[in-house]
Amino acid sequence: MKIDIFTHILPSKYKSILYKYFSEKVLFEKKVHEKRPTLTDHTQRIKILDEYEDMVQVLSVTLPPLEEIVDSERGAELARISNDEMAELVAKYPRKYLNDYQQKVD
Repeated sequence: MKIDIFTHILPSKYKSILYKYFSEKVLFEKKVHEKRPTLTDHTQRIKILDEYEDMVQVLSVTLPPLEEIVDSERGAELARISNDEMAELVAKYPRKYLNDYQQKVD
């Protein structure tokens, strides 16, 4: 098994809320997001992963760092949203995305 631990995504609900807080200083990140459809399109990402049957990914949220655009209260809320969405993806695609529990039992 090959494990990709540098896998960035942008969960859709998280993205729609995050973008409400974007300012001029993070427009570069938005441009990067728009050029990488597999950040949000998991159907496309799974198709790519299917080409490599022994490949799995550990998910993490992409730029920007929340502390650069929102206060700590809003950052905690956004972190919960992104973590919940990533947990849903891991549950939906357990053979493509790893979580800490799977690593302990497999």
